[in-house]
Amino acid sequence: MTTAREPIPPGAVSSIRGRRQVPALRGATGIGLVSATGALAFGGDVGHALGVAAVTVVTAMPLLRVSWLVFRWTEERDWRFVALGVALLGVVGLGALLALTGVGGD
Repeated sequence: MTTAREPIPPGAVSSIRGRRQVPALRGATGIGLVSATGALAFGGDVGHALGVAAVTVVTAMPLLRVSWLVFRWTEERDWRFVALGVALLGVVGLGALLALTGVGGD
């Protein structure tokens, strides 16, 4: 049975740890490094695909980390940081949507 966490008192350290986050970030770093190295080593379509994969990983990991932090802040009931994290993800999402629709392009 899962119980709700109590809010963290000011000045206290969070009890939520990144036990899953750290290995995921290390794995993503490895994938990005291997993809970028492969993009440099291979040419043509394979190199292009590996380059796209590397850029995708490098772009996605900070967004996933902010999403993880929003989850943690929600559990800690730190609504100010939840709002800031959601706002940041919203701005990035809006920018991606505008880029996909071609707004601002020549």
